[in-house]
Amino acid sequence: MLLFIGACAMVASAYWIGLKGPMLLDDFGNLASVVNWLDGDRSWLSVVFGNHSGVGGRPVSMASFVIDGAIWGKDVWHFKLTNLILHLACGAAVFALYARLAKRDPGLGRHGIWLPMLLALAWMALPIHVSSVLYLVQRMAILSALFTLLALWLFMAARTRIECGDVRGVVGLWFGVPILTTLAFLSKENGALVPLLALVIEFAYFPPAAQRHRPRLVSMFFVITVAVPMLVGAIVIALRPQILLSGYSLRDFSLVERLLTQPRILWDYVAAILLPDAPRLSIFHDNYPKSTGWFSPWTTMPAILGWLAAIAGALRVRKLHPAIIAGMLLFLAGQAMESTVWPLELYFEHRNYLPSIGILLALAGVIDAIAQRLPASTRLFRIAMPMVGALMLLVYVGTTHGRARVWSSMGTFYAQEMRYNPDSPRLRSFLAVESMEAGQLPAALAHIDAAEQSSPPDNRMAQSLWRLLAYCETKTMPPDALYLQLQDRAHGRILSYAANAWELVVQRAEGATCPRLDVRRLTDIGLSWTLRNPLPATTPENWNTRYNVARLLAAQSRLPEAAVLAGHAWEDSNHNIKVGVFLFQINASLGRKQACRAILASLKQDEGRGDYRFDSLMKTFEQTLLSMDTARTPAMGAPSVGSSRSGDQP
Repeated sequence: MLLFIGACAMVASAYWIGLKGPMLLDDFGNLASVVNWLDGDRSWLSVVFGNHSGVGGRPVSMASFVIDGAIWGKDVWHFKLTNLILHLACGAAVFALYARLAKRDPGLGRHGIWLPMLLALAWMALPIHVSSVLYLVQRMAILSALFTLLALWLFMAARTRIECGDVRGVVGLWFGVPILTTLAFLSKENGALVPLLALVIEFAYFPPAAQRHRPRLVSMFFVITVAVPMLVGAIVIALRPQILLSGYSLRDFSLVERLLTQPRILWDYVAAILLPDAPRLSIFHDNYPKSTGWFSPWTTMPAILGWLAAIAGALRVRKLHPAIIAGMLLFLAGQAMESTVWPLELYFEHRNYLPSIGILLALAGVIDAIAQRLPASTRLFRIAMPMVGALMLLVYVGTTHGRARVWSSMGTFYAQEMRYNPDSPRLRSFLAVESMEAGQLPAALAHIDAAEQSSPPDNRMAQSLWRLLAYCETKTMPPDALYLQLQDRAHGRILSYAANAWELVVQRAEGATCPRLDVRRLTDIGLSWTLRNPLPATTPENWNTRYNVARLLAAQSRLPEAAVLAGHAWEDSNHNIKVGVFLFQINASLGRKQACRAILASLKQDEGRGDYRFDSLMKTFEQTLLSMDTARTPAMGAPSVGSSRSGDQP
């Protein structure tokens, strides 16, 4: 145990330099509510339970950020230290789980506690995990993995007790495992995969004995937690396929293309886990080539056949070497939520944080199977393998330290990414922002040009908008050719990148921070864009763009037009708060009291939920309505004013 603790300290030291790194990318948006709470603008309860980054809201993860904030304030170093501590805790849980599995494995069990310890240390030191540990927002994945590992360890313990007829095993299976599963799910939605992962372990390590069936309580557990949810999900999707397919309307790949691409990506994940090298280890994979057919690219079919062959081979040796099939299926099952049918981005490193335990387990099973087939007198192999394992661990630690050093500053981070992945449009967009902030217009435009060359045709509107932002940020008048380019590209689907860029442009125009911007011309382009957009009106990118065009209209004092467009966005967004606030202000400026009253009644349903700024705004709106009433109430003895005015109509 002291050796394990010492090795954990070595892993921690490899990460240490990276703790001083800044917040990056999605950290800002996901942790904005924590910053608002620290600034006194929100309650901690609204931060914990008001997150919308996942179906479950991820309150456990958000609570951990709140605790960090309560202790350390806005000190990013300590937030990242918490990530590292949780990573080490996951490593201890991996060790405990591997040890449990090894006891039931006829091959791995003969190596004693040393093999589970080496595998757990290797897992902690995997360089691919740097982008989870040092990327603050990925604490959600780490916490979900921690509770999942604890749930699987408890499942192993409970299942062993059930096998021995101990009633405590039933309690652990039916109460302990679901509780830990819930905590994993409330950290991140991947936690819902716990029953499926437990089913893999059941299949590999608890085969029914001869002439005996699997215990009824165990079978019922998997029917309720795996079979029933999968059946219900399949029925719901069959009846309402848009639940699944609607997300693909905003992607540059289809469901079929995603399913064809994932086998290649999964093999790439395996290579990145076991044989890390700088070009493969990156968080920017938005330019990963998709598969458009069985042989386009040609590696698509071999990747699919490779997985089928690997699974078939593992099944053949399941009884003698259960670690191979267990590890392989743990990896694939761990990817089931993020690497299958759902319209998520194709490739992300952090998806391997938990599934990588399966790859190491399968590798150990393969090596053990080879060792058993060698002559018993081959002492060289028995001596060499531990040395190779220790050497590989040192290589992992050294590579992890190198990656942590890269993550220690924004400069080294972007320099490394630029060196190995210069064709990433997303990377180029971040570099363009840096150049804009430095006032370097030519450099910003060069990055945007490079991003456009690597982007799909649908995303060209986003690149044009980024060019406009570059001129704005550097206080330079945009050329007439750029407006013509925007006008030419203002059609087709409004993708999220373009919608976000449009909002940034509108913010500059609204705040008069881009004085040389032709706002009227830009407004006409925006109106044309929204009319020529084929997406459903309720799509966020659609109504949000119309809302931002309405802001441009308001900035030009074209209030009636702004009210009409914002009103459509208000209805199509199902009464989004920011749209409602804007619409109230427009109608108040137009003196439309009845419209303001209806909007305020809807907005007040969100009052008292811990957003102090919003609550204060609601009080201001109430005072505005009172002022409007007072202004319309005739003084005593004065002539009565008609109760109906055209301005009262919404």
